[in-house]
Amino acid sequence: MPGLTNMNLLIVTDDTLVRRPDGRFSARLASTRLRLLVAFNGFGDAGLTRWMATRSSSEHILSTDAFQQADIVLFGKTFTDHFETAQAARQRGKAVAVDISDDLDDRSDFSTLKRVASIADVAVFSSEGLKNLSARWVPPGCRCVCIEEPYEGGIQPIRVGFHSTPQLELLWFGTSRNIVHLVPHLSEIAELAEDQKIRVTLVCFENHIAQRLCAAAPDREEEMFKIRFLDWSLEAQAEAFRNADLVVIPGDLDMGSGLKSPNRLINTIAAGRLAVASPLPSYLPFSDHALVRDRMADGIRDALAMAPDALEQRIRGGQQMIAERYAEPVIGQQWVQAFALPARAL
Repeated sequence: MPGLTNMNLLIVTDDTLVRRPDGRFSARLASTRLRLLVAFNGFGDAGLTRWMATRSSSEHILSTDAFQQADIVLFGKTFTDHFETAQAARQRGKAVAVDISDDLDDRSDFSTLKRVASIADVAVFSSEGLKNLSARWVPPGCRCVCIEEPYEGGIQPIRVGFHSTPQLELLWFGTSRNIVHLVPHLSEIAELAEDQKIRVTLVCFENHIAQRLCAAAPDREEEMFKIRFLDWSLEAQAEAFRNADLVVIPGDLDMGSGLKSPNRLINTIAAGRLAVASPLPSYLPFSDHALVRDRMADGIRDALAMAPDALEQRIRGGQQMIAERYAEPVIGQQWVQAFALPARAL
């Protein structure tokens, strides 16, 4: 394994990067934005050399100066077959690393990353649940570490004064693959609209899928219970947080939610909003700073019954916790440390 002073990093991703106003990169996929780019920035902040190879073939990557000079080649969520790239890296004495933020047995298009993982020296997982499955995908002796995602968008003002508002604004955000966990809760949430108007805002990719899944939403008077859809973007997500009273984050342990990182809950706390979240393993450490409930409707009722001061104290404690543990520079240092520590001999 390269030593700390010999850690040139090449990151391989199928995502497309865009330049932020501050000069740093951003990306559409959360796994790129909150994982690979955090590693990229962490290495840069440590004064180490790093490159990104985006949407490139193995043949092209192998011809670049970046590949020749790299000591570590880190593969993110790629659907292009980069096994040849990984093999070439090992043959040249480089460390092969993979970032795993999904169950690689869940979808056939993860098979390309599984092949790279099978010869990895270092594997970084987004949750302890995924790390516990490491033996399925990585070879004996591979160094396995868990690095969660930082919050994004900064720490925002807390909002808890929703008890007397004419319409309760609920927010759900994520991918269309995750929205299936919300659908079973919609009927009970709609029942709450008998006493107060409720609008549920769904911010996600592929809204046509979200709309189809929610087409059978409970039949309530339109003025009392509404669902609206917003296409995901960082700007749309930030605006939805500003307008939200409560954020619902349901999951289902029987459908793989136990492997998820706490990213959405962390971002909700950073946004200054109270989350009602399912009791997933990665959410339980935040139970003092959110309402962890099996049923989303129960959590909404409990939030409405709590004094604003108690809610604010709950969220403020969470913001203090994540500012210490989940700021991007803190997580970036963890990426550097993951490669500075020894793995199996190459």
